[in-house]
Amino acid sequence: VMDVFCASAQIDDDPHELLTHREREVLQLAAEGHSGPEIAERLGIKLRTVEMHRGNAMKKLHLRGRVELIHYAVRRGMISSVEAGQRTT
Repeated sequence: VMDVFCASAQIDDDPHELLTHREREVLQLAAEGHSGPEIAERLGIKLRTVEMHRGNAMKKLHLRGRVELIHYAVRRGMISSVEAGQRTT
């Protein structure tokens, strides 16, 4: 019972833990500045699937756009602030 409670508390503390492996991959690539079609080709999935994963991840993380996604990725250490600066200019 305690294990379930602790696991639940960790998820509440860090919504990143709610993301699937594929949602994390798509989020990472999007934060790096890759377009939807580029992500789809790289991962071997359809563009619509990329859009679904990105949308689900952003909803779970309460992100409202690309700038918030990039800020989130920098805070999580998924990309460096140097990379983020290159992507937003």
